[in-house]
Parts: sequence; C-alpha cells; structure tokens
Amino acid sequence: MNLINKFLKENPEVKKYFNEDQLEYLEKTFNIWMNQRMKTFSFCAEFMIEYLAKNHHPHTKCIIDSTSSELLEGQESYHTHKFLVN
Repeated sequence: MNLINKFLKENPEVKKYFNEDQLEYLEKTFNIWMNQRMKTFSFCAEFMIEYLAKNHHPHTKCIIDSTSSELLEGQESYHTHKFLVN
C-alpha cells in the first residue's frame, strides 16, 4: 500500500473532496514521483557504497546530511531487540 492509500484509509473524510478520476490521477502521479526519488537515492548511494568498499574496511560507515558527511569506524557493537515497543 502506498502512502496516498494509507493516508486516505486513515483519513476517510478527505476522500469527499476528490472524485475517482482525481484520486486515480493523484495516486498515479505520486507513484511516479516516489519511484523517481527512490531511483535517484539508490543511484547516489551506490557511489558512496562503492567508495567505502574500495577504500575502507567493511566496518566503516558514512553518515551524510545536508551540510556534512562523517566517516565512522565501529570499534565495538551490540544489538538487541529486547526493549523495542510495538
């Protein structure tokens, strides 16, 4: 289920403002937009993944935001799901 359908399911009162053709167009346009975003993200991410693979060991990570990037090296790690709340 895409985000448009999820939103409409959780907010059924919104549907009354759109006819079926408009809802179909909105869903189609949204899906195209999301697919383009995912392809762009994947395309960009692969450059960094390749760089890390060729230049650093497998425990190296990179965090990138809109103003900086940080290269991290894990020394010790422990993972648990014991305290996750559903």
